[in-house]
Amino acid sequence: MARQRNSMQKLLITETLRRMDHPTAAEVYEQVRQDCPQISLGTVYRNLGSMADEGTVLRLSFTDEPDRFDPQTHEHFHVVCSCCGRIFDTDASIEPALVHRLDRAVERCTGVRVQSRSLLFEGVCAKCQEEGATAEVTVVQGAASAPRSTAQDFVAEVTVAQGAASAPRGTAGGVNGTGRSHSSIEQKSTRRQKGRNHVTHR
Repeated sequence: MARQRNSMQKLLITETLRRMDHPTAAEVYEQVRQDCPQISLGTVYRNLGSMADEGTVLRLSFTDEPDRFDPQTHEHFHVVCSCCGRIFDTDASIEPALVHRLDRAVERCTGVRVQSRSLLFEGVCAKCQEEGATAEVTVVQGAASAPRSTAQDFVAEVTVAQGAASAPRGTAGGVNGTGRSHSSIEQKSTRRQKGRNHVTHR
């Protein structure tokens, strides 16, 4: 009876995985429990782990990130978007001869006979590229439509925000795109405002 229940749970996990896009075990669990509320997260982890060991699914491991799983076990490569984190599969358009040449190059420089390979590419997906282009257009339009007296301040604020987003996490809150701290920018802005007030009062 227990064996039958385990087989049914494994089948449910497999079917759920096939409908998902490179999910983590926790994501698979959230979907499976909708059809099988009594299943535990540990059961999903164990089944996915054993399936990966058996070779019936692929396990994708990332540094500082949970493993992801792929039901497609034929040889293919993966591309991860550095913005949204989505993972894409390559298709058959990559010529086998190209992979063969890469194997030979690796063998020549290492002396190791290549038997298999796992390649992971990183870039920015089409959707994130489009969203980034849209954001740039919005910034330009906003600066163009702002009053002349505030247009420069508008562009400066956008530059600071973009610099903070691209800075290392430990300094993103305090450094702008040119390496200057927010506090120095605020001080200069305050001095400019005081100068403007002084001229006005005279």
